[in-house]
Formats: sequence, structure tokens, C-alpha cells
Amino acid sequence: MTLRPNTYDPEAIFHQLEGAAEERANAEQEYHQLERMGEILLADLQVQAKNRGNPVGLCKEIARTAPEWRTHIEGEAVARGRLSRARARYENLKILAEARRSQEASMRVLTGRTV
Repeated sequence: MTLRPNTYDPEAIFHQLEGAAEERANAEQEYHQLERMGEILLADLQVQAKNRGNPVGLCKEIARTAPEWRTHIEGEAVARGRLSRARARYENLKILAEARRSQEASMRVLTGRTV
């Protein structure tokens, strides 16, 4: 359901906010899960480097150069971008809802309508 320009439809606004809230929650979950998994992946890559006989002091650097780590970092960046867009969409819809409510109140005053 999409809002039409210059209309006040509380139900449509509610449904759009609900959809945006769901999208935001999913994006937050995805990002935070990837963020936590990164710590586990890095530790696992460090253990693998150590098990291959590398000096302990170099294992972290070796792990950070692994293709799996690069893929993870790229995925985390994509998820962070999705989260930023979802947050912005939700906030923008809240602002639009408030603007429409204010616009409707002003129209009632101008036309002498009561609720």
C-alpha cells in the first residue's frame, strides 16, 4: 500500500510504518548476526593458521588476509548499508506521517471541519 500525494490515510500510514519496522528489524538482525559471526570466523582462521605451523604472532595477520575474511567483511558492509537504508526509510515514514497529520489538522482548521 503506497501513500498518495497530499492524502491523509492513517491506515495506509500504519501499514507502511509496520512494513518499514519489519524491514528494519530484519536488517538489524542480519547485520548483528554477521558482526558476531565475524569474531568467530576470525578466531577460526587464526586457529587454522596456527595449525599450519605459522608463528602465533602472525596468525591474526594471516587470518585477516584469508579470502573467507574478505568475503565476510564485504557481506557485513552490504548488511550495514541495508540497515542504514532501512533505518532511514522508517524515520522518513515517521516524519511523513507527522507531516500528514499536521497537514490534516491545518485543513480542518481552514475549512472549519471537526473530527
